[in-house]
Amino acid sequence: MFIFVCWTPYQIFNAINFVENNIENSKNKSDLFIYHEFPESEQLAKQIRNAKIFSHVYDVEEYDKKKVWYSKINKVKRLMFPYMTIKKYLHSDIDVREQGYETLIISGNNLFSVNLYNAISNLKVYFIDDGLGSYFGDMRINDMTRLYYWFNKYFKRGPLSYDIKKMYVNNKAICHTDITKNLFQLPKLTQNDKVIQSMKKAFNYKNNNQYVENRIIYLGQPFFEMSEYIMGSEEKVLECLEKKNEGQGFLIRLHPRQKIENYEGYKIDKLRNLWELECITQIKEKTILIGSFSTAQIMPKILSDKEPYIIFLYKIYFPSEFVQEWENVVNELKTLYNNKGKIFCPRTVKELEENILQIEKEIL
Repeated sequence: MFIFVCWTPYQIFNAINFVENNIENSKNKSDLFIYHEFPESEQLAKQIRNAKIFSHVYDVEEYDKKKVWYSKINKVKRLMFPYMTIKKYLHSDIDVREQGYETLIISGNNLFSVNLYNAISNLKVYFIDDGLGSYFGDMRINDMTRLYYWFNKYFKRGPLSYDIKKMYVNNKAICHTDITKNLFQLPKLTQNDKVIQSMKKAFNYKNNNQYVENRIIYLGQPFFEMSEYIMGSEEKVLECLEKKNEGQGFLIRLHPRQKIENYEGYKIDKLRNLWELECITQIKEKTILIGSFSTAQIMPKILSDKEPYIIFLYKIYFPSEFVQEWENVVNELKTLYNNKGKIFCPRTVKELEENILQIEKEIL
């Protein structure tokens, strides 16, 4: 039996691809545990159950993240007493140790999956695509504190103790992960694929043409959460896009934590389908994806080997002393593109205008 632990819609998307294509005879032998830390996760869990792709779909309550003086003590208790922790947060009476689970399939660092690994004897571990973080470095240690890192190393109770047998990704050809050399390709999905139809049902996809009808797509982010953000810079960018596309317009896809009322007067994607499905079915080579810096901008390349134009705006939105890390990642991203001239990083709104003019000349 296979056990998937997912805490993002994209991870669930990849789990469905794995099971529906019966990789390693996983069809009718796979359970899904949804860790509820993303918006509308409860509704999605109901839809996944109704789609009957997995043998069972279980709900896992998010671990308490409140910052109090005993937070680190609680974290250690969860790591040292895995089965007790699972019973507390799993919304089911099953004993996970008695379900015949043999393979745990996960994406990076999640404490519930660590607890499963420590509670169930002899579990094999596979990693599965988690977006950009899966293609460079070691995503097990992304955002891991130094204290947690050394606890992992000493007590063998965290993701660093995993013996990772395989890793399945959506684009093996461009994957440079340090996690394992045993890389495997997830089945490529196309617009008319039967698995895509299953996914559309599971994710309640609403048919539309808005990403075909709008060449320029602006991908929003919750800048109000970012103290380094330069106030007013997004407004200037949107004014520029409005001016450059007068008559045709452009489409804004908001981040789930952004408020639609803050973007009145602009054309907004109100359907909010899963972005990965829009990438496969609608995004084209001539699409222009504009945003600060987001995995969403590289997703068409990862999923379908498409190379839309990408404009990263982080140099406009943040002071120069904060952008070096993004600069390094963008340089790595350019190695993934065959046509490296389709990636732009303007420093000013004027440069953004020039980039759009250059792209329009190439397209026409």
